[in-house]
Amino acid sequence: MPRGNSTGPAGQGAGAGQGQGSRSQGGDRGSWNGAGPGGQCVCPACGTKTAHQQGAPCFEVACPNCGQPMRRE
Repeated sequence: MPRGNSTGPAGQGAGAGQGQGSRSQGGDRGSWNGAGPGGQCVCPACGTKTAHQQGAPCFEVACPNCGQPMRRE
């Protein structure tokens, strides 16, 4: 780096090598909770169970008995 002003060949200036944290090493693996197409939606209030419909998250489905948002089982 001539004159210490971050002007130099590409990849050798100030900040070179940044952005190589845990994400590039797979550190975020497993943080997504996609449970797949099967399973059931369960109402936390009354316990009613319904089959999970692919493409519709359980928390967006209202319980047919009491109207509360369902949860994935």
